[in-house]
Amino acid sequence: MVDNRLIPVEGFKLYELKELGLQWFWGDGTWDYFAEEVVQITPAECDAFHDAADQLYEMYKKAGTVVVEEGRWTELGIPRRFQDLMEYSWSNTSHLPLFGRFDFAGGIDGAPIKLLEYNSDTCSILPESAIAQWEILRKNGLENHDQFNDLFEDLVDRFKQVLVANPDLPPYILLSSMGFEEDAVNVKLLADAAREAGFEVVSEYPLKDVIFSPEDGIFVEVSPGEFQPFGFWYKLVPWDFLAFEEPELMDTLADIIMDRRAMVLNPPFTMMYQSKGMLKILWELFPDHPLLLPATSDANYQWNTPFVQKPYFGREGENVKIFDQHRYLLAEHDGDYGEQRMVYQAMANLNRDSEKNYYQPGVYFCKEPCALSFRRRDGMIIDEDSQFIGHLIKE
Repeated sequence: MVDNRLIPVEGFKLYELKELGLQWFWGDGTWDYFAEEVVQITPAECDAFHDAADQLYEMYKKAGTVVVEEGRWTELGIPRRFQDLMEYSWSNTSHLPLFGRFDFAGGIDGAPIKLLEYNSDTCSILPESAIAQWEILRKNGLENHDQFNDLFEDLVDRFKQVLVANPDLPPYILLSSMGFEEDAVNVKLLADAAREAGFEVVSEYPLKDVIFSPEDGIFVEVSPGEFQPFGFWYKLVPWDFLAFEEPELMDTLADIIMDRRAMVLNPPFTMMYQSKGMLKILWELFPDHPLLLPATSDANYQWNTPFVQKPYFGREGENVKIFDQHRYLLAEHDGDYGEQRMVYQAMANLNRDSEKNYYQPGVYFCKEPCALSFRRRDGMIIDEDSQFIGHLIKE
């Protein structure tokens, strides 16, 4: 039980969220998104989270090398049509991933850290992790305590590295999402980091307003008849969405990227990491590794432990099902990914409190592990209705 790790704090008021630019999270005033506690972790636990993310990133890189060298794309659900683009971005050292987030189980009170999945392409929860959890400490007079949270600074540093790695492209960056307000809040934080990193032009436009041309690259019409081109495009739009729902646009982007007309962040090969099919490849390459859970794509595998069924490119717990070892359904979540291929992973035990809430830690990774935050849910599947809960470091 994590009850002895929970420190009560006074939550945010609406005007405070407005000052932080986070008023979207207020909703209609009835959504208690920010928990009124923070989780206390020890320095040793903090180091363990950091080291776990560091190790796992290296393991993902080794698994990626195997996928590319052995051509195991179909095992990840990536269409043959786009494999040349994946290989190109993988082999090109200028294609630096901007950031991702490892979702874990455990890590508190002696519970072993286990990888649940890696959100390598379009992970969110950025303003909550980078800003809100620092502010909640300050607001409650706890700023004298440390926090594993260099997320904004590391995003700035990573943007700087992206600029240095691509000196042939104009330092103009466009940041886009599908237009949802929650996504726009995440894009704004990334835009602030890009400005601080030295991009000369930083613009935010939804995907529907962006123009893509194999000959001319990526640009927007900033006023009637006036077009602004960009050398860099950050998209809070999943590669798998583009591959499966907008394949013609994906083809155009492949031409733009491979002809060096623009750089897209995160780069295409992060779709490989995003696929939960990587979980079974990791288990194959690193069997019994203490950070991993057994995983397979075999729907008929005979489990002797509870297990989880996940769609390859699912998000926010959609279409996840949890079974006991006798295949009795324990929990499920509806969603839009039910027709996808599935991976099956041994179930990990999330830390819980006496109110029967489940705690899922997440560790962000830029050029290195850079931040920790938690999500909390009163059900076994961590979904879009989960609360955000910050942390502090203290023995």
